[in-house]
Amino acid sequence: MVTESVALSAWPSFTWNGKLINKFLKTGASGITTGGSGLVIGDATASQAHIYSTGGSLTTSFGAPGNDPGELNTPFGVATDDAGNFYVADTGNNRVQMYDSAYDVINIIGSYGFVAGQMYNPKDMDVDAAGKVFVVDQYNNRMQIYEAP
Repeated sequence: MVTESVALSAWPSFTWNGKLINKFLKTGASGITTGGSGLVIGDATASQAHIYSTGGSLTTSFGAPGNDPGELNTPFGVATDDAGNFYVADTGNNRVQMYDSAYDVINIIGSYGFVAGQMYNPKDMDVDAAGKVFVVDQYNNRMQIYEAP
């Protein structure tokens, strides 16, 4: 059920054939959500997340290739919560990383595996108003729900 509809004119910098959309298609865009005052884009090629203003300018990027906290390996889904935190499905590292508004890692959810609480190729996630994190655990063929951190 659709609860809200946004006219394209509400985001004039992001048209179906606009410069910003085309750039993402060339750089490995793998996930998108709105957050703060712009768009949060997962970039599987660069192993980073990027934040763009609603005017189309790159505001910041965070993450770097690797497997330490704060580093990403082929990230896909991205999400935000009501507190201004960012969540990235760190697909290649089989976890979800939670970043605060200063882009510092404040929580890591999951690890590689097959039992409850572990993940194998998390692809996407969402966060509800209570802070629960819903993760699509692709190769385990399930969705997992994590309590608010």
